[in-house]
Amino acid sequence: MSNLGAVPNDLVHALSANESASDLIDIATADPLSVFQSWYKDAKAAAPETAGAMTLSTVDAAMKPSARIVMLRSTEGGAFSFATNSQSNKAAHLSQNPFASLTFFWAQHNRQVRIDGAVQEWGATETDALFTRRRRDAQIGEWTSQGMSAATHSSYADAEAERARVAASFDGVTDIPRPPFWRAYKVIPHSIEFWQGNVGRLHDRVLFTRDNNGWKRERLIA
Repeated sequence: MSNLGAVPNDLVHALSANESASDLIDIATADPLSVFQSWYKDAKAAAPETAGAMTLSTVDAAMKPSARIVMLRSTEGGAFSFATNSQSNKAAHLSQNPFASLTFFWAQHNRQVRIDGAVQEWGATETDALFTRRRRDAQIGEWTSQGMSAATHSSYADAEAERARVAASFDGVTDIPRPPFWRAYKVIPHSIEFWQGNVGRLHDRVLFTRDNNGWKRERLIA
């Protein structure tokens, strides 16, 4: 096994230094969805292009896990939404095992959020609305992905050519329609854990678990 070397002390310090004790969550009154929105707002202010990046972890029918980065599309209704191709491994896993875990890590603020919950597919109306919000180039990219296959396209130049063909096909079209294979899913959280790095590795963790009576709160020091 190769030795990757020790993590530099200055990086360790940066990843363990909390700006202020006032950042700690007041578990007596905190609502997890409100806390998430506050942290997400901070993350977007620091890194607007990547704040919505989250690790989506799924498990297939053989109980084999898989993880990948996807983008948060919406938090409407207290659910965390993302989109994917209906032919993707993600979609296959969720049809076999409709549960998932999401992880956000915002290094600028030394914060992590973990979300576990059941997954449901959005209806056509809601999915159309999510697709409409996307930039035009991203919409074209979604249509392009369906036209690509390993059997007919073997290079990036082929992908660029396919994208140009798709873009040309939508010339004069004001509103690009949603591809029928573009699906949106929502994770309905049953637990949300917030982690805030702190000095001396005395990190602050707050776990919210939902039951029939609402959210149960507990602080975990680790």
